[in-house]
Amino acid sequence: MHGTGNDFILIDNFDNSYGKWDNKLIKQICEFHTGIGADGFLALEKDRQYDFRMRFFNSDGYESDMCVNGSRCICFFAYSLGYVNKEMYFIANDGLHRAKVINGEVEVQVNYKEDAVDKGFPDEYILPAGVTFKSFINTGVPHVILETENIEVIDVNKIGHELRYHLYYQPEGTNVNFVEKLDDGSFLRIRTYERGVESETLSCGSGATAAALNYAKEAKMNEGSCKIETSGGILKVQFSNNLKEIYLKGPVKQVFNGIYSLEG
Repeated sequence: MHGTGNDFILIDNFDNSYGKWDNKLIKQICEFHTGIGADGFLALEKDRQYDFRMRFFNSDGYESDMCVNGSRCICFFAYSLGYVNKEMYFIANDGLHRAKVINGEVEVQVNYKEDAVDKGFPDEYILPAGVTFKSFINTGVPHVILETENIEVIDVNKIGHELRYHLYYQPEGTNVNFVEKLDDGSFLRIRTYERGVESETLSCGSGATAAALNYAKEAKMNEGSCKIETSGGILKVQFSNNLKEIYLKGPVKQVFNGIYSLEG
Protein backbone atom coordinates (compact mmCIF):
# COMPACT_ATOMS: atom_id res chain seq x y z
CA MET A 1 0.00 0.00 0.00
CA HIS A 2 1.02 3.62 -0.23
CA GLY A 3 -0.03 6.85 1.42
CA THR A 4 0.75 9.77 -0.92
CA GLY A 5 3.67 7.83 -2.37
CA ASN A 6 5.10 6.61 0.94
CA ASP A 7 4.93 2.84 0.28
CA PHE A 8 4.76 -0.07 2.68
CA ILE A 9 4.57 -3.84 2.84
CA LEU A 10 1.79 -4.88 5.23
CA ILE A 11 1.48 -8.27 6.89
CA ASP A 12 -1.70 -9.60 8.51
CA ASN A 13 -0.44 -11.16 11.74
CA PHE A 14 -3.75 -11.05 13.61
CA ASP A 15 -3.56 -14.80 14.28
CA ASN A 16 0.04 -14.47 15.53
CA SER A 17 1.39 -16.79 12.82
CA TYR A 18 4.70 -14.97 12.91
CA GLY A 19 6.62 -14.76 16.16
CA LYS A 20 9.81 -12.73 16.31
CA TRP A 21 10.44 -10.45 13.33
CA ASP A 22 13.87 -10.89 11.79
CA ASN A 23 15.63 -7.61 10.93
CA LYS A 24 17.63 -9.13 8.08
CA LEU A 25 14.51 -10.66 6.51
CA ILE A 26 12.61 -7.37 6.68
CA LYS A 27 15.52 -5.53 5.05
CA GLN A 28 15.68 -8.23 2.36
CA ILE A 29 11.94 -7.94 1.62
CA CYS A 30 12.15 -4.13 1.43
CA GLU A 31 15.04 -4.18 -1.09
CA PHE A 32 13.85 -2.74 -4.40
CA HIS A 33 15.82 -4.92 -6.82
CA THR A 34 15.97 -8.25 -4.98
CA GLY A 35 12.86 -8.07 -2.78
CA ILE A 36 9.44 -6.41 -3.12
CA GLY A 37 10.72 -2.91 -2.45
CA ALA A 38 9.23 -0.46 0.06
CA ASP A 39 9.94 2.46 2.38
CA GLY A 40 8.87 0.38 5.36
CA PHE A 41 7.31 -2.80 6.74
CA LEU A 42 4.14 -2.96 8.87
CA ALA A 43 2.73 -5.83 10.91
CA LEU A 44 -0.95 -5.80 11.95
CA GLU A 45 -1.24 -7.60 15.29
CA LYS A 46 -3.95 -8.28 17.85
CA ASP A 47 -4.02 -6.31 21.09
CA ARG A 48 -5.89 -7.22 24.28
CA GLN A 49 -6.98 -3.66 25.07
CA TYR A 50 -7.34 -1.85 21.73
CA ASP A 51 -8.52 -2.63 18.19
CA PHE A 52 -5.02 -3.64 17.09
CA ARG A 53 -1.30 -3.15 17.56
CA MET A 54 0.90 -1.65 14.87
CA ARG A 55 4.52 -2.75 14.49
CA PHE A 56 6.62 -0.59 12.16
CA PHE A 57 10.06 -1.33 10.72
CA ASN A 58 12.05 0.99 8.46
CA SER A 59 13.44 -0.45 5.24
CA ASP A 60 16.80 -0.91 6.99
CA GLY A 61 15.10 -3.67 9.01
CA TYR A 62 15.02 -1.90 12.37
CA GLU A 63 11.87 -1.18 14.35
CA SER A 64 10.84 2.44 14.92
CA ASP A 65 8.35 4.07 17.28
CA MET A 66 6.01 5.47 14.65
CA CYS A 67 5.30 6.15 10.97
CA VAL A 68 2.22 8.32 10.44
CA ASN A 69 1.69 7.56 6.73
CA GLY A 70 2.27 3.90 7.55
CA SER A 71 -0.33 4.10 10.32
CA ARG A 72 -2.86 5.52 7.87
CA CYS A 73 -2.20 2.56 5.58
CA ILE A 74 -2.46 -0.06 8.33
CA CYS A 75 -5.75 1.43 9.54
CA PHE A 76 -7.23 1.05 6.05
CA PHE A 77 -5.71 -2.45 5.86
CA ALA A 78 -7.35 -3.49 9.15
CA TYR A 79 -10.67 -1.98 8.04
CA SER A 80 -10.57 -3.70 4.63
CA LEU A 81 -9.92 -7.05 6.33
CA GLY A 82 -12.98 -6.53 8.54
CA TYR A 83 -11.07 -6.45 11.83
CA VAL A 84 -12.20 -2.93 12.76
CA ASN A 85 -14.98 -0.42 12.12
CA LYS A 86 -14.46 2.94 10.40
CA GLU A 87 -13.47 4.49 13.75
CA MET A 88 -10.76 2.72 15.71
CA TYR A 89 -8.09 2.92 18.40
CA PHE A 90 -4.70 1.30 17.93
CA ILE A 91 -1.47 1.13 19.89
CA ALA A 92 2.02 1.73 18.49
CA ASN A 93 5.42 2.02 20.15
CA ASP A 94 4.83 5.76 20.71
CA GLY A 95 1.45 5.25 22.41
CA LEU A 96 -2.29 5.22 21.71
CA HIS A 97 -3.83 6.63 18.51
CA ARG A 98 -7.35 7.32 17.35
CA ALA A 99 -8.15 6.94 13.64
CA LYS A 100 -11.01 7.15 11.17
CA VAL A 101 -11.60 5.90 7.59
CA ILE A 102 -13.37 8.57 5.52
CA ASN A 103 -14.21 7.82 1.87
CA GLY A 104 -10.88 6.29 0.86
CA GLU A 105 -8.88 8.62 3.07
CA VAL A 106 -7.64 7.96 6.59
CA GLU A 107 -7.28 10.43 9.45
CA VAL A 108 -4.88 9.48 12.25
CA GLN A 109 -4.12 11.15 15.56
CA VAL A 110 -0.47 12.14 15.92
CA ASN A 111 1.27 12.04 19.29
CA TYR A 112 3.18 15.28 19.55
CA LYS A 113 5.88 14.92 22.21
CA GLU A 114 5.85 18.48 23.52
CA ASP A 115 8.11 17.55 26.43
CA ALA A 116 10.70 15.89 24.16
CA VAL A 117 14.20 17.36 24.34
CA ASP A 118 14.52 20.25 21.88
CA LYS A 119 17.94 19.59 20.44
CA GLY A 120 17.98 22.69 18.30
CA PHE A 121 20.63 22.78 15.58
CA PRO A 122 24.44 22.24 15.53
CA ASP A 123 26.21 25.63 15.56
CA GLU A 124 29.09 24.51 13.36
CA TYR A 125 26.93 23.17 10.49
CA ILE A 126 26.71 25.70 7.65
CA LEU A 127 23.44 25.60 5.73
CA PRO A 128 23.30 26.75 2.07
CA ALA A 129 22.27 30.34 1.37
CA GLY A 130 18.51 30.74 1.59
CA VAL A 131 18.02 27.79 3.99
CA THR A 132 17.16 28.55 7.64
CA PHE A 133 16.76 26.29 10.68
CA LYS A 134 13.29 26.72 12.21
CA SER A 135 12.71 24.02 14.83
CA PHE A 136 13.31 20.51 16.15
CA ILE A 137 9.99 18.74 16.74
CA ASN A 138 9.12 15.19 17.81
CA THR A 139 5.88 13.89 16.25
CA GLY A 140 6.43 10.29 17.27
CA VAL A 141 9.93 10.46 15.77
CA PRO A 142 12.42 13.39 15.69
CA HIS A 143 12.32 15.99 12.90
CA VAL A 144 14.48 18.97 11.96
CA ILE A 145 12.52 21.70 10.12
CA LEU A 146 14.47 23.83 7.62
CA GLU A 147 12.81 26.65 5.67
CA THR A 148 13.74 27.58 2.11
CA GLU A 149 12.41 29.85 -0.63
CA ASN A 150 13.28 27.50 -3.50
CA ILE A 151 12.72 23.91 -2.45
CA GLU A 152 13.27 22.39 -5.89
CA VAL A 153 17.00 23.18 -5.98
CA ILE A 154 17.80 21.73 -2.53
CA ASP A 155 20.09 18.68 -2.43
CA VAL A 156 17.84 16.83 0.03
CA ASN A 157 19.87 13.61 0.12
CA LYS A 158 23.24 15.30 0.71
CA ILE A 159 22.15 17.73 3.46
CA GLY A 160 19.67 15.25 4.91
CA HIS A 161 22.29 12.51 5.18
CA GLU A 162 24.84 14.83 6.80
CA LEU A 163 22.39 16.06 9.45
CA ARG A 164 20.77 12.67 10.04
CA TYR A 165 24.20 11.26 11.00
CA HIS A 166 25.59 14.43 12.58
CA LEU A 167 27.17 13.78 15.99
CA TYR A 168 24.88 16.44 17.46
CA TYR A 169 21.77 14.28 16.85
CA GLN A 170 23.21 10.96 17.94
CA PRO A 171 22.54 8.30 19.02
CA GLU A 172 19.01 8.24 17.56
CA GLY A 173 19.65 10.51 14.57
CA THR A 174 16.91 12.64 13.03
CA ASN A 175 14.65 13.09 10.01
CA VAL A 176 15.32 16.26 7.98
CA ASN A 177 12.57 18.34 6.36
CA PHE A 178 12.83 21.20 3.86
CA VAL A 179 9.77 23.44 3.83
CA GLU A 180 8.65 26.23 1.51
CA LYS A 181 5.66 28.45 2.29
CA LEU A 182 3.04 28.77 -0.43
CA ASP A 183 0.25 31.37 -0.68
CA ASP A 184 -0.59 32.72 2.78
CA GLY A 185 1.71 30.33 4.62
CA SER A 186 -0.99 27.83 5.60
CA PHE A 187 -0.10 25.85 2.46
CA LEU A 188 3.37 24.32 2.62
CA ARG A 189 5.55 22.39 0.18
CA ILE A 190 7.80 19.80 1.83
CA ARG A 191 10.61 17.41 0.95
CA THR A 192 11.89 14.95 3.56
CA TYR A 193 15.00 12.87 4.12
CA GLU A 194 13.80 9.90 6.17
CA ARG A 195 15.90 8.22 8.81
CA GLY A 196 15.81 4.44 8.34
CA VAL A 197 15.03 4.74 4.63
CA GLU A 198 18.23 6.80 4.31
CA SER A 199 16.92 8.74 1.35
CA GLU A 200 14.31 11.27 0.30
CA THR A 201 10.82 9.76 0.20
CA LEU A 202 7.79 10.91 -1.78
CA SER A 203 5.97 11.71 1.46
CA CYS A 204 6.46 11.63 5.24
CA GLY A 205 3.42 11.96 7.49
CA SER A 206 5.22 12.75 10.74
CA GLY A 207 7.41 15.25 8.85
CA ALA A 208 4.35 16.96 7.36
CA THR A 209 2.84 17.16 10.84
CA ALA A 210 6.04 18.62 12.29
CA ALA A 211 6.09 21.27 9.53
CA ALA A 212 2.45 22.17 10.24
CA LEU A 213 3.15 22.51 13.97
CA ASN A 214 6.10 24.79 13.25
CA TYR A 215 3.77 26.93 11.12
CA ALA A 216 1.14 26.98 13.91
CA LYS A 217 3.69 28.10 16.50
CA GLU A 218 5.09 30.84 14.28
CA ALA A 219 1.56 32.08 13.50
CA LYS A 220 0.69 31.82 17.23
CA MET A 221 -2.27 29.55 16.44
CA ASN A 222 -3.72 27.21 19.07
CA GLU A 223 -6.08 25.59 16.57
CA GLY A 224 -6.59 25.44 12.82
CA SER A 225 -5.34 23.45 9.84
CA CYS A 226 -2.57 23.39 7.30
CA LYS A 227 -2.26 21.84 3.83
CA ILE A 228 1.01 20.11 3.01
CA GLU A 229 2.08 19.40 -0.57
CA THR A 230 4.43 16.41 -0.76
CA SER A 231 5.94 14.92 -3.92
CA GLY A 232 3.34 12.14 -3.66
CA GLY A 233 0.22 14.19 -2.96
CA ILE A 234 -1.60 16.50 -0.57
CA LEU A 235 -1.92 15.92 3.18
CA LYS A 236 -3.95 17.95 5.67
CA VAL A 237 -2.95 18.53 9.29
CA GLN A 238 -5.60 19.67 11.76
CA PHE A 239 -4.71 20.88 15.26
CA SER A 240 -6.78 22.10 18.21
CA ASN A 241 -6.91 22.45 21.99
CA ASN A 242 -3.56 24.27 22.25
CA LEU A 243 -1.95 21.73 19.88
CA LYS A 244 -2.95 18.86 22.18
CA GLU A 245 -5.11 17.18 19.51
CA ILE A 246 -3.41 16.72 16.14
CA TYR A 247 -4.67 14.72 13.16
CA LEU A 248 -3.14 13.94 9.78
CA LYS A 249 -5.53 13.14 6.93
CA GLY A 250 -4.84 11.94 3.40
CA PRO A 251 -5.45 9.27 0.76
CA VAL A 252 -4.24 5.67 0.87
CA LYS A 253 -4.24 2.99 -1.82
CA GLN A 254 -3.71 -0.76 -1.92
CA VAL A 255 -1.50 -1.52 -4.92
CA PHE A 256 -1.36 -5.33 -4.87
CA ASN A 257 -1.31 -8.39 -2.64
CA GLY A 258 0.58 -11.64 -2.98
CA ILE A 259 3.01 -14.15 -1.53
CA TYR A 260 6.68 -13.47 -0.91
CA SER A 261 8.94 -16.44 -1.70
CA LEU A 262 11.97 -16.88 0.55
CA GLU A 263 15.13 -17.62 -1.39
CA GLY A 264 16.22 -21.21 -0.77
